Amino acid sequence: YLYVPAPLDGGTAEEEKLAQMGYAYHDRLRLGYALERTGSGLYLGVDAKTGEPVEQESAPGAAGLAYEDLEGYWARETVERLAGYGIGYDAARFQPDKALTQWELVCLLYSTSYGAVDPEEEDSGFRDQVYAAAYRMGALTREERDDGAPLTRAQVVRMLLDAAGFGQVAGLEGIFTCAYPDPETIPAGELGYAALAQGLGLVTGTYAGDRTATRAEAAVLLERLMD
Repeated sequence: YLYVPAPLDGGTAEEEKLAQMGYAYHDRLRLGYALERTGSGLYLGVDAKTGEPVEQESAPGAAGLAYEDLEGYWARETVERLAGYGIGYDAARFQPDKALTQWELVCLLYSTSYGAVDPEEEDSGFRDQVYAAAYRMGALTREERDDGAPLTRAQVVRMLLDAAGFGQVAGLEGIFTCAYPDPETIPAGELGYAALAQGLGLVTGTYAGDRTATRAEAAVLLERLMD
């Protein structure tokens, strides 16, 4: 049995929820053929017209990214570790102290699966493609899209944990506690995310959820979550 995408028809509460998250299709099990391969190449599948296997082309940054503005920076090791896996931005400068926007975090998430892109890219169709991947990950919904909006540390935590599948757990009420030195800054609706961030080792020390995040902080949170 193989998972095959089927269009959402909105017939169930589950499908309505998936539609709100930006999905147009969901996977259903069907009998089918699977591609067997040898070697280390990555394949997308089989061309429906020719029957030939379709090999995935090398994504931008697949051989590793390099930045010229990290010398002596506190998060250099983390950013470069991610860059070695092609996770980051397809640009000469990482700009680690730059205030993080929603679009820049979406680009960072996109690079984990599809290759690094340049967040300075202005093409609207390309941006829609990158955002579509973030919707599929569950990081945000179409209604929440706001490309240039600066993100707080709490918003970064929420998007990362939602993309990793922790959203439903974080929404449970009355079961979470945390030991940050600034608990009074954590709204009740964010407690689950804050507690999970501490328990998973994403955030140490103060939570500072209402402070605008930087690109470097986003990279550090992502690397810790991946670890």
